[in-house]
Amino acid sequence: MGKWGDGIGRAIAPITIRFWRSLDNPAWNHAAIAEEALGGALSVMVDPSRIRRKLVAKSVAPIKDRFLVDGLGAMPSELIEDLYTYMDMSDIARYGENLSSTRLYHWLKASWQAGRPVEGRGMIFDSEARIDTYCRTYLDLYRSLERDGYRYHGDDEICLGLAADGEIIHIRRGTHRMAAAKILELPSVSARITHIDRAFARTAVRAGECDIVGALGRAIRSATS
Repeated sequence: MGKWGDGIGRAIAPITIRFWRSLDNPAWNHAAIAEEALGGALSVMVDPSRIRRKLVAKSVAPIKDRFLVDGLGAMPSELIEDLYTYMDMSDIARYGENLSSTRLYHWLKASWQAGRPVEGRGMIFDSEARIDTYCRTYLDLYRSLERDGYRYHGDDEICLGLAADGEIIHIRRGTHRMAAAKILELPSVSARITHIDRAFARTAVRAGECDIVGALGRAIRSATS
């Protein structure tokens, strides 16, 4: 929370948002405060085909706890189709039960056999059984989405941002789910808007006059529907 602190700052922030009706209010910079003010307006359903790119991890770290971000759309990013996670899910879609043919399986096995087993997700991939189990989690994910559509509920919701021009950008979380949804051409995924370019917010507020919370909510719905 920076200078606002975790106690007094958070307590007075909703009050300042109600009475200091301006995007210059520093409370809008903080994700936790913005989420409290906007509530359900940040929960969206989005066509995954509209989400073309994802911020690189090094870009996300400095803005993780911010809401309004200057130049969000210009931050370093990658096309989702170029991500390793997308390639992994493409292999899952192609090979199905033949998990040993996937790039992910080959990489984990080669690393283990070279004496440098990969560690991740709470385990060390130092046997074919463990590698198979890990790869199978993505096969199960893919088949679940294929069978039931996108029905995720949990604490790891996909986080999205809105650039100045309204472009929807994948910020973090749910990268495998996003990749699978795009491959399967699902009509929508559930997500959370966690970051907004300051220029987008200013345009929304100009259109909505004094009701900042309402204006931002309407602009989010318009950009993601």
